[in-house]
Amino acid sequence: MTTHRASSVAGAVRGLATLAVVLAASLSPLGAEDERPDAKDVRPKTSDAMASAVAKAHEAKDAKRLQELATSRRVDAWMVLDRLRARDLGPAAAAWARAVAHDDGGALQNYVTRRADPAGEAALREALTEGRRLMDTGRLKDARATFQAAEADLTTIPGLLISADDARMRGALGESEGAAAELERVLQATRELGWHALAARILLYQVRGIKSSGRDAGVTERLDAALAAARASRSQRTIGSIQAARGDMLAEVGRPKASLAALEDAERLLRPLGPSRELVGVLGSLGLRQERSGNLEAALATYRRAQVVATALGAPSSQADTLVNIAAVHTRRGEYGEALTQFKQARALYARAGNPSAALGMLINVASIQQRQGLS
Repeated sequence: MTTHRASSVAGAVRGLATLAVVLAASLSPLGAEDERPDAKDVRPKTSDAMASAVAKAHEAKDAKRLQELATSRRVDAWMVLDRLRARDLGPAAAAWARAVAHDDGGALQNYVTRRADPAGEAALREALTEGRRLMDTGRLKDARATFQAAEADLTTIPGLLISADDARMRGALGESEGAAAELERVLQATRELGWHALAARILLYQVRGIKSSGRDAGVTERLDAALAAARASRSQRTIGSIQAARGDMLAEVGRPKASLAALEDAERLLRPLGPSRELVGVLGSLGLRQERSGNLEAALATYRRAQVVATALGAPSSQADTLVNIAAVHTRRGEYGEALTQFKQARALYARAGNPSAALGMLINVASIQQRQGLS
């Protein structure tokens, strides 16, 4: 019996969808809060709290305290810098950059001294937002024109992201050689500035470019380099995101065991950070790999963990996706009553989420299961 999984379900945010989530996650001043995975001591745990502690230490001219904060911090240094700049604490921001210079190869201090003026950086952020909106609506040429008009400064995070997205558009429009050259230029700039997390994501862009050309050569090496860069960033979220993308891509190049290991590590890293759509996607991908390897018991347990997370998020579409995956395993095991219950619940959730086509697919599944029940 063929089971209909909604298009958003079949991969459970796999392949390109997972990569898009990973690559769209902003970094440093544009990103979400990151914590160092190996921090043991009790220090300020948010960028706002750290910025306040840094400002206080700087005002008191307490160099020892400032260095202590820099070396044992649990939050991303760039986020702290962003908070200090937002409070117009330029001298404290410069002191903070100097304090962490030994820890990030001087990249933060370099950013302070070389970054574009605030108005220019704001314009780059606006261009990035508009270009990505055009990308999402399929207007690739317009998106590329927006990115090109921005005249991106490669010493700023938004400038680098604009250049990377411009390269993606060139690739999508058939300019594969130009796209590859542009991505390599952006990668070198990120490495020179010591922005490890962004370098990791640029490497994933390169992998996707290689895959889109129908080749596998160099994929594994770049995936390993992306993981090394993510680990150098010491951001738990970044490492987890990169591992999630690695897991999907390793499966695509025929390395199922390595794929499983990467996805298991991604779950281990992302779960402590709380419920997220990314975690639901990771669990969906992990369950799929387990299902395809024939380990239906493990797949079912993984999908149920995804269901718990999706429920915590309160997202009906994600909840429905996970129920469909659970139902598919029950169907394979001949547990038609359980499968029927899950498909019916998924249909109701898809309808509530405003996805009539997925809800219709569940009706087909229900009818198919009922037919199978009648034959058994």
